[in-house]
Amino acid sequence: MMTYFLLFCLLLSHTEAKSIPHPPPAPSPHHFPLDLWPKDSLLPRRPCHPLPPDHFWLVHTWPKGFCSNSSVHCPQPNNLPLELTIHGWWPVDRKDSTLNNYRQVGPINYLFTGEAGEELYTEMKNNWPNLTSPSSTVTGT
Repeated sequence: MMTYFLLFCLLLSHTEAKSIPHPPPAPSPHHFPLDLWPKDSLLPRRPCHPLPPDHFWLVHTWPKGFCSNSSVHCPQPNNLPLELTIHGWWPVDRKDSTLNNYRQVGPINYLFTGEAGEELYTEMKNNWPNLTSPSSTVTGT
């Protein structure tokens, strides 16, 4: 898996470099013993995406408990769902640190693939109210 990811990053960095003018060609190899000229370092590179998450946390919230926290403002405190709410699958690295901007970093979205994944994604978006947004649809039960 890691090999495929690194190959993908390498291909991505070389394909994106086509729009940037290449530096002049390196001198002939006979000027440098053992061909030690750093040819790859002359190519402009696009930074490679960080490694994919090591695992995911299933994060859930009980809305009444979440909104009772004094540091949180819930604009609709009288119209909260009574049941436990799934917040989402949070990508986590090997050090158990969450990858906050992971969806913005790369297009990897392998949790919601295929027809079943699209259906699950739609259902989850409909059932995850944003408790801190006044425009969010909160269907208290």
